[in-house]
Amino acid sequence: MSCPAVSRRRALLLVAVPILLIGLAATPAAAPDAVTIIGKGNAADVTPTLVGPSFFFQGDGMPSLAAFQDHINQVASAPLDIVVLAASSPSSGSPTPECDALMGLTNVNSCTTVTLTRASDANNAAAVDAVNKAEIVYFAGGNQCDYVGWKGSSVYNAAKNVVARKGGMGGGSAGLAIQGE
Repeated sequence: MSCPAVSRRRALLLVAVPILLIGLAATPAAAPDAVTIIGKGNAADVTPTLVGPSFFFQGDGMPSLAAFQDHINQVASAPLDIVVLAASSPSSGSPTPECDALMGLTNVNSCTTVTLTRASDANNAAAVDAVNKAEIVYFAGGNQCDYVGWKGSSVYNAAKNVVARKGGMGGGSAGLAIQGE
């Protein structure tokens, strides 16, 4: 997989480093976190007994609701919390398109969309907390290159821990493509 953003960063580095070394560039102020967290459903966290792990992968489009219901059923037989992780804002009219659909399924206590538009945001404490409380994590589609910088981050490790706790993990399109090493 070739990610133009990574190549552009390397090219920028080749230009920026000499400028910084000769003192012609000022250090920019750090930008605020570009993190959006939108929850739907019950705000109270639930902790059902997990019987997974279960994995849900879909090539493109919105999650198939019948298949995702099977995924939920393979994780727990009681209400659970889902987190949708996205590396970019959705192109649809809703800021939470996956959660809009998933909230109608049986045993969904809540669905939270966490959008992290910069790799550094994958260490955001509120995002990590949302993932730590989830029983299922679903990676939204988009551009898989936008997820590259998440590897090794706190959100990445929290998502891996959901599976270790016998929860569920999945993704669609780009969210599917990033599941491999």
